[in-house]
Amino acid sequence: MPYVFNPFTGNFDVVDTNTAAGSDTEVQFNDNGSLNGDTGLTFNKTTNALTVGASTVDGGSAKIYGDIDLDDGGSFSTTVQAVTPTANRTISFPDATGTVALVNGANGTIQYNDAGTLKGNSDFTVDPDWNDASTVFTGLKLNVTDTASAAGSNLLDLQSGGTSQAVITGAGNLILGNNGVGKSIVASRISYPLGAIDLIHAGGVDEVRIQVATAGKDPALAFYGSSSTQRVFITSPAANELEIRRGTNAQTFRLYNTYTDASNFERTSITRDSSGLVIDAQKGGTGADPTNLLDVKLDGASKATVSSGGVITGSELRYGGVRFYSSGQNYIQVENSVVIRLGASDIQYAVPIGFTGTIGTANDVFILRDTANTLAQRNGTASQTFRLYNTYTDASNYERLSFNWDTNVFKIKSEAGGTGTVRGIQLGSAATEPVALFGATPVVQPTTAVGSATVAGGGGTAVDDATTFNGYTLAQVVQALQNLGILA
Repeated sequence: MPYVFNPFTGNFDVVDTNTAAGSDTEVQFNDNGSLNGDTGLTFNKTTNALTVGASTVDGGSAKIYGDIDLDDGGSFSTTVQAVTPTANRTISFPDATGTVALVNGANGTIQYNDAGTLKGNSDFTVDPDWNDASTVFTGLKLNVTDTASAAGSNLLDLQSGGTSQAVITGAGNLILGNNGVGKSIVASRISYPLGAIDLIHAGGVDEVRIQVATAGKDPALAFYGSSSTQRVFITSPAANELEIRRGTNAQTFRLYNTYTDASNFERTSITRDSSGLVIDAQKGGTGADPTNLLDVKLDGASKATVSSGGVITGSELRYGGVRFYSSGQNYIQVENSVVIRLGASDIQYAVPIGFTGTIGTANDVFILRDTANTLAQRNGTASQTFRLYNTYTDASNYERLSFNWDTNVFKIKSEAGGTGTVRGIQLGSAATEPVALFGATPVVQPTTAVGSATVAGGGGTAVDDATTFNGYTLAQVVQALQNLGILA
């Protein structure tokens, strides 16, 4: 018969080895000197499971001094969570008063200390297993409910050695670099296989640099629509060059003066198409036309303008050898050897040069090509005047020769005004220059060598009023000279 030493009585007690206390699977323990079992402490040899605190026992617990090792085949289970390790694990107690809390929240929630309690909810989750093509996954989610926070609060702050390196602010801004939260970016890079995008501070300037890694490739910036269709392509093919291009499509750049929405705006559109460079001042809705289509300035001072009506205004305009300028008054200057062509050979298509006293009023003098080798001055049925000046001080002091039509009579006059003097009119400047009137053949100045006229009269040396010379009496010659205005 076996005996067991009882430390409580100091005696050897007889033990019946064939009788166990409690029910099947209940672990035997010394219960005040007696062998006993309890439903709250069981062991299943088939599953190798030790149960502490059965459903019939409230607040069952197990106190372990040392490590709990879960080998690859075991598991640690609670009513909330099951842990099945892939290698040996150790559960450690930090101190005598420490507790091990059970995980909180649904699957995928990240656990955090909430006033001493382990907590997890749907605003802070991780989902690293993406295994369903029909499911939209979120790898890491942090949803902050901001009812009150200080300025400078951040959703994310990644640090190295206590210094912020990457920050996402509460407003959603991304700050990269090592110059601190809320400060300028010092040096950051977003790399990709063919190059990098640099956000850098150099030479006192913040820059965005697009850099390519492959020689012969141009850095570029492309814009796409919602359908992943490229809209605009900007590139730099060489130093100091910038291009906007996209295949064979004509490109447009728009510079806005005002923009309320897509229907209300004022802008200038610059387009290069098959017609050339097109500059178009556009408006929409409440927008208005500009005063000028173009205003060219130097140091803020306007030098030339093109009005919305197409009028070009400036101190000087040059086109080839023709110069339009203003110096006290307006001038048109034509250089030597420059040919101005007015219209075609047919007078019907002649193109006139018009003159007027005031810009914007009707022209009242026209110079144009009448026909081949013919320059004309005409204006409908209005008689015309051409003036050739000897001197001109102002409109009241001058000397000039006037050619004009007056009551259907063409007149050549020497005129003067103010300090001017009426000058003489001379036909021919030398005796050898032929001159003629009324369609006669021009001849040089006659001398005594000229042939004599036929004389008919009383005969001898006597001449009277009946004597004729080539058929003209002296009285008829005097009358003809008076008719011509040669004699008064």
